[in-house]
Amino acid sequence: MPPSVPAVVNYGRWIVRCPACPSARLVTPGEQAFVCLSEQPPCPAFGVRSEIVWPSELREIERLLSHRPRLRNRNWEWWEPLSELRRQNRNHDCEV
Repeated sequence: MPPSVPAVVNYGRWIVRCPACPSARLVTPGEQAFVCLSEQPPCPAFGVRSEIVWPSELREIERLLSHRPRLRNRNWEWWEPLSELRRQNRNHDCEV
């Protein structure tokens, strides 16, 4: 069974990273599958379909990140709890 891959936020965009190579692809909330198409260098997971795992708090993650004025600070990793995003916002005067 192919691995599932988490959706994360990078510079305010939802992306999925390939589990086998450094490539990533923009995704839209609700998209169900990721297929790596990287040929430079050839990816061992090329053409393999993986299920995208979306966070249950997707809208709240987007809301918290939207209050950050700089895109470069609008990032979220699948392992970060909402409490951490709130703490970061408070520490950088981006409270909501």
